[in-house]
Amino acid sequence: ALLYCKAFFLLGYILFGISCDVYRFNPTNFIANLAAKNNWQRYTAKYKHITLAGFFKPTSSSSDTLHVYIEGDGAPWVHPWMPPENPTPFAPIAFQLALKDPHPNVLYMARPCQLTTGKEREGCHIELWTSARFSIDVVNSTDFAISRYLKFIKGHKVVLFGYSGGGSIAALVAAKRKDTKGLITVSGTLDHEVWTSHHKVNPLYNSLNPIQFGQELSKIPQIHFIGEEDEIMPRIIAESYLKSLDNNHGAEIINLMKYDHSCCWVNSWPKLLSKISFINKN
Repeated sequence: ALLYCKAFFLLGYILFGISCDVYRFNPTNFIANLAAKNNWQRYTAKYKHITLAGFFKPTSSSSDTLHVYIEGDGAPWVHPWMPPENPTPFAPIAFQLALKDPHPNVLYMARPCQLTTGKEREGCHIELWTSARFSIDVVNSTDFAISRYLKFIKGHKVVLFGYSGGGSIAALVAAKRKDTKGLITVSGTLDHEVWTSHHKVNPLYNSLNPIQFGQELSKIPQIHFIGEEDEIMPRIIAESYLKSLDNNHGAEIINLMKYDHSCCWVNSWPKLLSKISFINKN
């Protein structure tokens, strides 16, 4: 528990104003309480052995566009060689961003085995948040969950948002779909080969990489936000991804001074969204 508390502070969770109680803090309960406070409802979808959980903003809007936010890789590793037993994030940045989005139709999706309990975790194995975190089953399960929810709201278009590792999932899902209106990432893992090489950690052997789908992704309007002070996801990751796209791609990197991997995306999110033309068009 003490190790989790230390990792908790390293991740910057203190930004959310919660003190560290090593015996009582439960990230799943924290996120559920945050959802309840904002009147968001829980959503789950099962694909093969993977159960995905998330929350959605209740709405009566007739908008046919859905904004989907995909969470990052989750809880920090206790040691470089020891992944967490539960990947549920201590600081749910993607959910915080989703809560700030004024769009009427918003869905937040956690990653496999995040936010799940009991029987929902029966299909969990550690590869889902380590070497296979961007595997074809993970991508397909996210794609399935989105399509299932779209039918529920009778939507026809999707804008995909991804934070950190969720940026890779967002890009991989965008490459699969025909209804993608746009792709937006924040500190996204857009080329995990360059990322693992940069940090000198084990390659993600069982994962897909967005750079494999440059032709499909080149057709999609997209913005990739990176922080000037982000040492976890430096600019070279996004730059490598852009090299995989066609010459006439519609992607743009926006580099923000004084931002890092966690600061200060949430507070400035409505302002950043308001400047993205392709999501503000009817």
